[in-house]
Amino acid sequence: MELNTNLENDVLIIEIIGHLDTVTAPVYEKKMLELMADNQLFAADCSQLDYVSSSGLRVLLMTLKTITNKGGKFILYGLQEPVLEVFKICRFDNLFSIVADKEAALQQIND
Repeated sequence: MELNTNLENDVLIIEIIGHLDTVTAPVYEKKMLELMADNQLFAADCSQLDYVSSSGLRVLLMTLKTITNKGGKFILYGLQEPVLEVFKICRFDNLFSIVADKEAALQQIND
């Protein structure tokens, strides 16, 4: 798994690449805790996230709760069909704001 970040209009765009699973979830969690210390508005580009396990879902949920408890926003976009299906099966699609692309994510964050 690889995480790339880019600040755009006060929104931190996080590009998640590869697998978010038992092995990579701790790396993701550590990096996100660092990023959440300085930012409140996040959009996660999941277009290159090709696998998410229950451990991956757990750290994404932790991210969502931490950010929203601080009054921030966390939106996912670009989920590939297999990953989106996992979200739907676990009903995480009801917990997260999931939109099609970066433009929609930025618009929703700024609303």
